[in-house]
Amino acid sequence: MDNQYLAERINQLEKTVNDLDSVNRDQQKVINELSMRIEGVINTIDHLKKELSAKMNDLPKDAQEKIERLKKAAEGIVDG
Repeated sequence: MDNQYLAERINQLEKTVNDLDSVNRDQQKVINELSMRIEGVINTIDHLKKELSAKMNDLPKDAQEKIERLKKAAEGIVDG
């Protein structure tokens, strides 16, 4: 192998490494964006749970009991 061939191979390898670094940076950006979106969804779900719980507490007791029975029945259907 002559020096010119080795120099060309080194240049190709350096380009490949740079391309991979670029891909890794792009992937990290996507991962960070998805993480933020997931965190937003989780926060929204938590907020909706609190809101639902507060509204449930405002219902009359008999309505709350009926809802609890329906939830248990639905859990049984899903589980079984």
